[in-house]
Amino acid sequence: MKKDNGIKRKAGRPKIVINWDTVASYLRAQCDTVGIAGLLGISPDTLYTRCKKDNKLDYTVFSAQKKSEGKEMLRAKQFTTALGDSKQAIPPNVSMQIWLGKQYLGQRDKNELTGADGKDLNAPMFVFQKASGEVIEKK
Repeated sequence: MKKDNGIKRKAGRPKIVINWDTVASYLRAQCDTVGIAGLLGISPDTLYTRCKKDNKLDYTVFSAQKKSEGKEMLRAKQFTTALGDSKQAIPPNVSMQIWLGKQYLGQRDKNELTGADGKDLNAPMFVFQKASGEVIEKK
């Protein structure tokens, strides 16, 4: 430690202040650790070590919790968008209802395999013509 004008200074770099609410927001938005560290101007290793010190929690556990929260928040917003919310003046979104039905209810688009009146859509496999000019189709 050095003394300047009677003030003691610690040796080494000053401790970086990490705003864990900001980190949590990035994690909820599904950002990865390398990207978050880059945005904060620190190394990913710093996030790992400081999370343990500051939060008494492994970073992988902290990250998994926050990412899970983000996914559930998104799911809730999708349902609000699909069904609408009269209190917030959000009209129902039919496209979102269809998409969620496919994702969660096993619904799917119906593929028609027959034409009008239930006839086969496939063209005849063979066409024969008799000497008389009469055409015979064989499927």
